[in-house]
Amino acid sequence: MDGAKTAGNQANTWESYQVYLEKHIRPYFAPKKLTLSKLNPQHLQDYYNQKLQEGQAVNTLKKHHAVIHGALQEAVKKRLLTFNPADQVTFPRQNKQDRFHGTAYTAEQAQQLLEAFKGDVLEPAVILGLCYGLRKSEALGLRWSDIDFEAGTLSIQNTVTRMKTLIEHEQTKSAASKRVLYLMADTITYLRQLREQQEENQKFLGSGYTVSDHICVWPDGRPVSPDYVSQHFKRVLVKNNLQIIRFHDLRHTAGSLLMNNGATVKQVQEFLGHEKASTTLDIYTHIDTEAKQRTAMSMEQALQGDRS
Repeated sequence: MDGAKTAGNQANTWESYQVYLEKHIRPYFAPKKLTLSKLNPQHLQDYYNQKLQEGQAVNTLKKHHAVIHGALQEAVKKRLLTFNPADQVTFPRQNKQDRFHGTAYTAEQAQQLLEAFKGDVLEPAVILGLCYGLRKSEALGLRWSDIDFEAGTLSIQNTVTRMKTLIEHEQTKSAASKRVLYLMADTITYLRQLREQQEENQKFLGSGYTVSDHICVWPDGRPVSPDYVSQHFKRVLVKNNLQIIRFHDLRHTAGSLLMNNGATVKQVQEFLGHEKASTTLDIYTHIDTEAKQRTAMSMEQALQGDRS
């Protein structure tokens, strides 16, 4: 099992590096028609700075850097370069106020979203993302064996990702991501009905049904792929005149609704599976500020009441 995990992680890492190369690095440098002899540290510095302005996180840029540095280091070994220009780059720093923050729906918008996805193949994933803050990979990786109907819980311990191939991991993003959440009564009812429907589909289709333990599947049992989620999610939003957000923003919505309804930072951290409370604070600082403002107003009203 450990060997399978390692192989899966290596494949995922390799394919992610290919994406950085094909989607970002090559399109940026190809039009410049730079030769190795003309490439200098400033060219790389300009690339990192531009990608930062485009919204790429510093941690993601470090992965871009790994691809670039590795390629140039190979050129040094082959004596095509006398030094590695990537060694002389000052990596950009990102101020907290400049970090990308996702968009969160209001409670009313969230209700409209749930209504829009009723009966849709993505309905299970949307419910899991919106009501329980699951990442896309976690929602697609959730299995029926992870649901304890008697205890009323779901256990998050598996993820599904796609680069060029579909990769299932018997592990989550981090140790903190592996968590157990309590289900709402409505969700338990919905999941029971969904499982019954899938069992009926399997009986009807027989050998034409793809048997798996996954919750998010097509009517014929095939697991829903991550790339389809991203594409179809936006289509449904457009069709229903809803504000365009990413699927990941369902997670931000879950955190925002919890914070707005009095949940503590620690509770939201554990609910969303953030490794550090500082991550939760960074994302939901604006809500924390609003809560402090409401506290000040409450104190003001209390003191005015005493004076009247």
